[in-house]
Amino acid sequence: TLEDATALARQMVRIGLGMGRKVRAVLTDMDEPLGQWIGNAVEVQESIDTLQGRGPADLVEVVTALAAELLVMTGKAADEAAAVKLLTSAISSGQAFDRFTRMVVAQGGKPGCWERLPQAQEHEVYKATSAGVLAGVDCEASGRAAVRLGAGRETKDSVLDLSAGLRMRVRRGQPVDVGTPLVELVHNDPRRAVAA
Repeated sequence: TLEDATALARQMVRIGLGMGRKVRAVLTDMDEPLGQWIGNAVEVQESIDTLQGRGPADLVEVVTALAAELLVMTGKAADEAAAVKLLTSAISSGQAFDRFTRMVVAQGGKPGCWERLPQAQEHEVYKATSAGVLAGVDCEASGRAAVRLGAGRETKDSVLDLSAGLRMRVRRGQPVDVGTPLVELVHNDPRRAVAA
């Protein structure tokens, strides 16, 4: 509940402050997946798209809120409005993506290595069978489906398929018609897709 989340956030902030750290908490909605993708390479690609100004609105909103808090906490911005302006400029100017590229290089990667992210061979789209409004998303079931596709581990010995994942095509509260794409599975193994 919002009350439980608020109490937990306050306690975590108290712990951090008690350890002499600057700490803030931001409460976010976790009633549906953040962004469109659930998986490994697909989420990396979505992050790269976001750094280049092409991210989904909900992901951009949360990342902006968190980054703005950090900019204010570190004195890089006077307030949230100034921080948001800095962040918007960093993305639109290409500075954010350039910083990402430099971080990859500093860790031994080559510029453009993300263009070789694993790609799933199979795509299956599940469509609405009736008209209505998407009332909610079962995040736990979505996560289990991603695991069954190979995007997560069922055991410590499970082999990951870094290209596998799910794309949520409709957001909570959005109207749908018969045939509206709801979710897309990307995978390399039809048996795993059936399990998902």
